[in-house]
Amino acid sequence: MKTTRRDNPKSRLGVTPFGDIGVYARETILRGERIASFDGPVFTWTSVSESIPNAAPVFARDHAIQFEEFRARDSNGLARFANHSCSPNAGIRNLFDIVAMRDIAVGEEVTWDYDMTEDTYWRMDCRCESSNCRKLIGGYRFLPPEQRDRYEGYISEWLLDPPRPYFGSAVENFQRHRFPQVPEGIPFRCDLERIEIDDEIMVITPDALKELIQSGAVTTSEELRLESRQRAV
Repeated sequence: MKTTRRDNPKSRLGVTPFGDIGVYARETILRGERIASFDGPVFTWTSVSESIPNAAPVFARDHAIQFEEFRARDSNGLARFANHSCSPNAGIRNLFDIVAMRDIAVGEEVTWDYDMTEDTYWRMDCRCESSNCRKLIGGYRFLPPEQRDRYEGYISEWLLDPPRPYFGSAVENFQRHRFPQVPEGIPFRCDLERIEIDDEIMVITPDALKELIQSGAVTTSEELRLESRQRAV
């Protein structure tokens, strides 16, 4: 399994209850620890009517993190597989880092709220099954004020200056208004940091997932908990 120097060795890929890939704690991750970073290619677009590619098998638009009005960055490692939750245990700092908001137990999935970074007309049906589930994720403009307060210190800095108003529920807004349909766009490659960026994005197809499970490169939360109990003996 490919990882980068910014991936916390306490984390690894695992299979979620939905049968897809997520990031799990293999050891207890402490509050404030960096778990993974978006350290890959940077994409630029110019208006709300444009976007970055979302073609299989990379699905860049669904995995990249927004860090400016019309710029987003993908990850070469674990960060692109960290899933959304409306009751997350991690958040975003320094534009690109996934950081634990609280201690994350062995076998627990690492999640963050995608509205902590996004403010385009991209949207996603949520299936996190949290008691706080908002059902539709549509960007920071639809993140309720009480959630913004709860996420203080873990919302991407680019969204906070100037402050952005709350538009109301994403579900109600998308039902009531016709927002722009965002097509696939053309990526523009540029270096963001003075480091070597590996453009080989880690892509996991269904066949690759089967091979990873068979090889032990990914695991389930129950297997991680069993490993933890065995180490404790």
